[in-house]
Amino acid sequence: MILVIGNKFNNKIGFSLIEFLISILILSILLIPSITVFFRYHQNLALTSSANEIVSALQLARSYAINERSSCTVVFEENTFSIYRGGKLLDKKYNLPQHVKIKAKTPGFDPVVFLPDGTSSQAGSLILVEENSKKEKRIILYNLTGKCIIENGK
Repeated sequence: MILVIGNKFNNKIGFSLIEFLISILILSILLIPSITVFFRYHQNLALTSSANEIVSALQLARSYAINERSSCTVVFEENTFSIYRGGKLLDKKYNLPQHVKIKAKTPGFDPVVFLPDGTSSQAGSLILVEENSKKEKRIILYNLTGKCIIENGK
């Protein structure tokens, strides 16, 4: 019988520090493109949700005007918009996300006035832009119906 006191072969189980760092480096190189795609998606989502929120607020203001049989106004400021009736704030002040700004608005959106019959006093459009990606969405208001649509920009 032979008694082996030492192991001739140095069998290591596990990773060394260098192997671990190299694997982390490879993973980070593979994750960089997916992170940029995620951020672009998030920016586009912020722009789309802002446009949808504005259209919803305009529909709400139109509903108030029809139901209450009085004019209702939506006022757009730099990064906020609000719904008023008779100079009184009806709902909360809505804030746009940090990187979404109002690029341009026509006189029909400065402010939007809904009449008691559901029509708008003037047609107009509002252009939202996402500052980082420079993508735009345009909201168009029709004065004869008081309805609005979202149109994709560049």
